[in-house]
Amino acid sequence: MRSAALPLLLLAACHDLPPSVGAPTLTPDAALPAVVHAVWDAEEGATTWLELGLDGELVRSTAEGAEAESTLLALLPGRQYAARAVARDAEGLTAWSDEVAFTTESPPPDLPELTVSDGDASAWAGDGLVLVPVLQLGIASWVTFVDRAGEYVWWNAAPAGLIMPSVRITADGRGVLYEVNDLEYDHPDGGVHVVAFDGSSRSFTPAPKVHHDAVDLPDGRIAWLEHEERELEGEDGVVRSWSGDVLMEAEVGAPAGSARRVVASFDAGGHTPWVGCTHTQQLFYDAVSLDWTHTNSLGYDAATDDFFLLSHHTDALLRVDRGSGERVWELGGRFGEFTDVAGDVPNAEQPWRVDGPNETWWSHGHVGEFWEGGFALFDNGFHHERPVSRVVAYSYDESARTVERTFAFESEAHSLSPALGDMRRLPGGNWLAVWSMAGMMTELTPEGRVVWRLQAELGSALLRSGYVESATMEAEE
Repeated sequence: MRSAALPLLLLAACHDLPPSVGAPTLTPDAALPAVVHAVWDAEEGATTWLELGLDGELVRSTAEGAEAESTLLALLPGRQYAARAVARDAEGLTAWSDEVAFTTESPPPDLPELTVSDGDASAWAGDGLVLVPVLQLGIASWVTFVDRAGEYVWWNAAPAGLIMPSVRITADGRGVLYEVNDLEYDHPDGGVHVVAFDGSSRSFTPAPKVHHDAVDLPDGRIAWLEHEERELEGEDGVVRSWSGDVLMEAEVGAPAGSARRVVASFDAGGHTPWVGCTHTQQLFYDAVSLDWTHTNSLGYDAATDDFFLLSHHTDALLRVDRGSGERVWELGGRFGEFTDVAGDVPNAEQPWRVDGPNETWWSHGHVGEFWEGGFALFDNGFHHERPVSRVVAYSYDESARTVERTFAFESEAHSLSPALGDMRRLPGGNWLAVWSMAGMMTELTPEGRVVWRLQAELGSALLRSGYVESATMEAEE
């Protein structure tokens, strides 16, 4: 009698078996609970990846590779996902593990509720993720990313008791950079944080006097603004205590006191401090010094190795050489070297009065983004004839020393936003406006149509924003 096992043995000898692969183990990141780390076993030499999804539909895949591990980002919060590992050998044979279920973390209760309205997906810049930094005075500050439905998909808390004026997506698009400080500018936890989206790295550079803005540089260093006070004789001959700013830079994680001074606002351009508008005289910082410049926006041009600095109270945008700290040019304000192509000229005697018939110039703004030959600005609008906030974009010609307003959109409520504010370019030409004190963001088309609106619940201010494609955050290194 012939053995029944013989055909099976002959069949196995003619056909290779698929590679072995085990079910994944999924664990939230210890510091970033919205981030999930997955590991599994796969046969050596096989190409392997993870499939996952909601409601039994495994529609999302991680990057294929040799390593049986992956970090999952941009997952919806508080949902039950299913996942399985896949392995494929050199002959193309594929095997799938058993499915496992895992539930993502829910957002912390301190995060405000977000609502989305006025959506027109056909006109969006894309279905990516929006950086939504949240400031809740006396409660907490958060760096978050949300999807187009207003769902939190990533969050990280700032140190308790400190404010977080500025958050930026890092230059490589792989994480966030944010600075934290207290209002006395002496807190030992003040400084600049850099956190990778996937939790693979995080750094802290101490700088107790940091304020308002910071950027990362392509050579691995970071730059930030610091508060400084000096006793100086002003333009009127009176010696006073003045509040200004210093641009600093250092290696990421450098110890306190080791940073390089690039330039101070008292030295940039050789201007003698003057008593300006009422905001200069409000004694904001320490009830002693006149708040002369209040620089609040910092940019960097890698092509020229120059910095950009916007002085809030003098309405001047400075371009500064990084190596020497020398002023390259000044745009806007009292000593601006650029002419408005539409013909508007600030008031020579009261330079904070900037309105002309074409409404070109800004009044106490915050630059959200710089690019070659242009910038986007949130115009808080204090000294306009109608004190209304707006978002504005400009182009400039360095050789001709001309500037032109290319876009403007006024607050829909015709209201004044007294602090913060932001404006960003989006892919395809749309704009992202952040009406900080109203707790609102709007995406605008080049024609000024609102196609997406995000609103936070009352009591939450939204800070500087940004945008990443979902695939960018999800992609593996």
